[in-house]
Amino acid sequence: MIKFGKICFFVLLGLTTLSGIARAQLQVTLKMSRALYMIYEPMLVEVSITNLSGRNLDLADAPAQPWFGFEIFAGKDTLLAPVNPHYHVEPLHIPAGQTLKRTVNLTPLYPLQEFGPHSVRAVIYDKATDKYFPSNRKAIEITDGVQIWSQTVGATAAQGGGNRAISLLTNSLPKENRLYVRVMNPDNGVALACYSLGRLLSFSPPEYTLDDKNQLNVLQMVGPRQYFYTQIDPNGKILQRTSYLSDKTIPKLSREDLGFVVVKGGKLDSPEARAARQPPTANLPKLSDRPIGAGE
Repeated sequence: MIKFGKICFFVLLGLTTLSGIARAQLQVTLKMSRALYMIYEPMLVEVSITNLSGRNLDLADAPAQPWFGFEIFAGKDTLLAPVNPHYHVEPLHIPAGQTLKRTVNLTPLYPLQEFGPHSVRAVIYDKATDKYFPSNRKAIEITDGVQIWSQTVGATAAQGGGNRAISLLTNSLPKENRLYVRVMNPDNGVALACYSLGRLLSFSPPEYTLDDKNQLNVLQMVGPRQYFYTQIDPNGKILQRTSYLSDKTIPKLSREDLGFVVVKGGKLDSPEARAARQPPTANLPKLSDRPIGAGE
């Protein structure tokens, strides 16, 4: 299996009205991990391209047509144009019989800020045969979470200055509730970050507080005796993410007199302790499951 490097993607405007759609030479498959997404969070799609032509293929842009695009509809018939229609897509060589995979975050590439149903598919154009090869279409729903806390704070000069609206939200997915953090610039409405901090147990509400640097500190219970502590700067960047266990005491956040925040109680969890405590099939969140798009 070959993976290709970073590329940008275009929407193929009016693709459904174009002729020359084929399926034999290239097999294009689109996968998404779920069908429900919160507005502004990373929306990841995995695109697989399999060369079934029996020969090596070189995919490259034609003068008026990019070779790789997405077709995204809001509702039934509103085709979304990309945020920047002038992305350049590097040519791609696919040996005969090979499959190439790429995971792409659509959120910064398309204006996906409307609630409701959407549909997504990838489309490959081969200029040598003047054929289009569409993937399967995925239906998704864009919704919003339930806000449990929000505060507008100032960012330092080193953090870019200006104001930041930091919020904690919950979102109910089919199998679990999750806790999200969202950071907005209230002056222009731009989302700087939005991502999940992990599982949220309904019987154990999270603890959260700002420290003297306007950094958000969050402690949440994610499994039996297990807690995640996360420290987030005003731009949404994760500064620290640590796992704790309830032992003789339960972990709690404490804001000290000088303004910094510490976790008191419980005990620091270690990779060795986690491996010994849980069997390989245990379905618990892992600390290594770092949120995607967390201000990096």
